Amino acid sequence: MSLQPGDKLGPYEIIAPIGAGGMGEVYKARDTRLDRTVAIKTSKVEFTERFEREAQAVAALNHPNICTLHDVGPTYLVMEFIDGQPIKGPLPIERILQYAAQICDALHAAHSKGITHRDLKPANILLTKQGIKLLDFGLAKRTELKPVNDETLTLALTGEGVILGTPQYMAPEQIEGRQADARSDIFALGCVLYEMVTGRKAFEGKSVSAVAAAILARDPDPIEPGSLQRVIQSCLAKDPDDRWQSARDVKLALAPVSDKTDAPKPSRRWQIAAVAASLLGLTAVTAIYLRPVPQAELIRFQISENVIDSATAETQAISPDGRKLAFFSNRADGRRQVFIRRLDSLKSTPVPGTEGAHSYFWSPDSNSLGFVLNTTLKKIELSSSTVTQLAEKADTFAIWTSKDIIVFAPITHSPLLQVPANGGDVTPATKLNPDLGETRHRNPSSCGPDGRFLYRASLKDGGIAWRIGSLAGRPPVTVQNASPIAACASLAGTRGYQHYLVDYRSGTLQARRLDLDTGTVSGPVAPIATGLELGELPFGSAGFFSTSETGVIAYRTLQGFNRSLAWFDRNGKLLRELPLGARGTNPALSRDGLRAAAYRDGAIWVIDLARETSMRLTPPDRGGYLPAWSADGNHIAYYSGDRILEIDSNGLSEPRTVAITPNWVQEYSPDGKSILFINTARMALQTVAVQGNQPPVDIAPPGPTYFPASFSPDGRFVAYSSSESGRLEIYVRAVPPATGKWLVSNNGGGMAAWRGDGRELFYLSPELDMMAVDTGLNPTFQPGTPRVLFKAKVSGNNNTRNHYVVAKDGQRFLIATDSGVQSPINVIVNWPALLNTAPTP
Repeated sequence: MSLQPGDKLGPYEIIAPIGAGGMGEVYKARDTRLDRTVAIKTSKVEFTERFEREAQAVAALNHPNICTLHDVGPTYLVMEFIDGQPIKGPLPIERILQYAAQICDALHAAHSKGITHRDLKPANILLTKQGIKLLDFGLAKRTELKPVNDETLTLALTGEGVILGTPQYMAPEQIEGRQADARSDIFALGCVLYEMVTGRKAFEGKSVSAVAAAILARDPDPIEPGSLQRVIQSCLAKDPDDRWQSARDVKLALAPVSDKTDAPKPSRRWQIAAVAASLLGLTAVTAIYLRPVPQAELIRFQISENVIDSATAETQAISPDGRKLAFFSNRADGRRQVFIRRLDSLKSTPVPGTEGAHSYFWSPDSNSLGFVLNTTLKKIELSSSTVTQLAEKADTFAIWTSKDIIVFAPITHSPLLQVPANGGDVTPATKLNPDLGETRHRNPSSCGPDGRFLYRASLKDGGIAWRIGSLAGRPPVTVQNASPIAACASLAGTRGYQHYLVDYRSGTLQARRLDLDTGTVSGPVAPIATGLELGELPFGSAGFFSTSETGVIAYRTLQGFNRSLAWFDRNGKLLRELPLGARGTNPALSRDGLRAAAYRDGAIWVIDLARETSMRLTPPDRGGYLPAWSADGNHIAYYSGDRILEIDSNGLSEPRTVAITPNWVQEYSPDGKSILFINTARMALQTVAVQGNQPPVDIAPPGPTYFPASFSPDGRFVAYSSSESGRLEIYVRAVPPATGKWLVSNNGGGMAAWRGDGRELFYLSPELDMMAVDTGLNPTFQPGTPRVLFKAKVSGNNNTRNHYVVAKDGQRFLIATDSGVQSPINVIVNWPALLNTAPTP
């Protein structure tokens, strides 16, 4: 009779049913004595004294990959409760070897104590967050060989005898009714390995007798690579004497498979497709054999369909299994959307719900995507297109860790945050260290399966540092000798994960070994790609490259980040594109319209618009973003570290500190006495006096998410974008002590800017249309109806500062626009092979 929640078996209280097995039912229960969760397996018959003795032997096993047997009742077993899923193929070769090593270790531990499992199969091999767990030693018994006779053989084959095991994984001697020993488990291990590689059973049939006949008389179809085929073939030998004689032997035999051929060699189908693609000049490989290739071989190819560059954290992302690529592309209506392309296909498909997204990232199982839309963190299950909202006020930097925890950077100056991938409370994932001058954490990247991750710490002096954080609460570790653009790459192998620091230096994307415990990088430098031109990457983003656990890397040169400043008229007609020497992002226009300031190459540059020349204003090693012109044009304020700095616009003075506060500088007030900025710690619109060392003053209350803001020409109003309604909209507020608030946009918008006389307000729609609204300022603000002017070529409207400025008369727009060059995505399969030939530094 089945048990119900609340029923008790001795001291164990039933919580819920889990499933059923050949022995009986399985339940989740609570040990009322120790207040711990356990699993209870019931039996249809009462246990014998001999069975209890055998169970005690199993309980004596103490191994991290074996489910612990806690107790034996009259008709039930009490075991460790394990949260996991049965192992299932096909799997990447590195994971097969990693899991196989753990299975071998568990079997060796049991066999060393004379215990044979006798029912090893995928259903009894659970994959948990901590690794492999073998369970159900209920059929195991102390080794006790008995002679074989015709009677036991006949009874076994006719079904009249008792055969302990599952038919598809039983060794020939078990089918024949002979006693099983450790080598019977080796045969079952071979069946499991075969299924992990191919996704199908080694021996199949329409009936038990057909399966038994296949096991006794046939060999399964061969697999690749040949070295793994030979290991499995020896496991599946019909005669136990011809098999590997111990699980330790199997593990040792598997080790060279990883060392020499981390994966199967490319099939003939792959080779033909690759050659054909090369001969035909195709930029995408039509039929990739999606297992990694031997370390002696690399495969390189490009994908260059309608891929767009982005000013956000990600430009493309390879899935952890190395089979799919996500990237931004434009829809017919001009809106940016995430598309996914399988590497064995020539077609990409849009991901519904990601229209206008700003970044995206893969789940560890490669079946879901996380993404940030406006400032909302979401996830989508790709199979069902189900979208779930997880958190608010998220920046564009996030990762989905193997612990099923999403780590993300908030838009405020703060540590990284974490939220369960299934939803829940948002809590800190890191902690700012003021003793080290830390003001903000961002740019996380995963470092393998144990919940560690690399992240970037912004410092008070404008510098940066890279740390290794941990979801397990380990103290952070500082990474030595990392460049400003870096990420962690972890590769799965039979000996666990190997970790690398992949970073960008002087046009080269390179990799070195990374020790997560000490933060040191060592070994040969592997130049993955050279001669790269990255242009302007936002805040040291590593999003121009991504890696998989299977040795695939995707990267781009991102010429689109070398934004050309170009003049457009009110109809969107290109009037003049400034030369590459006068380019940058976040432009600001001087009051007289003769000069611009922009961010480029890690510094602030001043651009002479008449002569179309530029001059570096701030040192490249001191940081500096978001320039703003003073009313008289003599000074430029900008953001660096956790402070607002001001410098003479001729570059002849050292910068001075105006205020120490986490901020995004917006602009000077029309009278030049204060600077408008967004306080990213409190998320409030504030002004601070340029002189006098006075505390900041709120223009708008803290709480909502604020984005680019601008004073009206008379200084009485501020236009800004905010997501307080659930999406970005344009609002106007009266500057205190006056009051008043108005909604300007009618269907979303961002990046507001005023005409010089205040009679018109411009902004970008979510579709990147340049919108115009007639405005009245006297006696109070009066908005008109928004209308479309033209389609603007900017990256998006969720930015810390505008990517365009308006001439004083409102007839021309200086836009930091994409260069028009769409750089292809470069893909390298088995990039770690480069480590074998790279020179030592």
